[in-house]
Amino acid sequence: MALTELEIKNAKPEDKAYRMPDGDGLYLDVRPTGKSYWRMRYKFEGKENTLTFGEYPYVTLKEAREKRFEARKLITNGVDPAVRRDLRQMESEGPTFRDVSPEFMTKKHKESRSKKERSALEYRLRHYILPFLGNLNPDEITPPMILNVTRRSEGRGLIVTAHRVNQVICQVFRYDIATGQVTRDPSADL
Repeated sequence: MALTELEIKNAKPEDKAYRMPDGDGLYLDVRPTGKSYWRMRYKFEGKENTLTFGEYPYVTLKEAREKRFEARKLITNGVDPAVRRDLRQMESEGPTFRDVSPEFMTKKHKESRSKKERSALEYRLRHYILPFLGNLNPDEITPPMILNVTRRSEGRGLIVTAHRVNQVICQVFRYDIATGQVTRDPSADL
């Protein structure tokens, strides 16, 4: 039986992780920590494997179903979706967001007045931004991706941190536009 948004929102963490199946291998993995992840079990060439599509609510039910559909199409065409995903990540052309941010940080180190300011900036970049945007090509980052990053902080009640994280992303993009490393600033659309 397919899941509904209401069932997903009402899912509460328990002592042990549990699964809420949606069908055709897709399920929501509810962890004791309160986090939930979309996963898909599948068989390819007789071997069982699991794909992870992302954390709920940052990946919606509709998006998870679309990703399941794409993965099933690949399997039908004789392609392992896990191998395909790894190849696409390796083929990513150009610098990643992680590659373009150090030059900005060097500039900020020279400009900032205090060590506290520098360490706060580094902390936001290292803990709130790079784990989610670091491996992406800056030209492929969209406003909804940035919004998802800031909503992670908002979801934990860190409203001021969410605003500051958005400011750091914006500053990195503006600096990289000025130096010719990036062509546009998607954070300006937020």
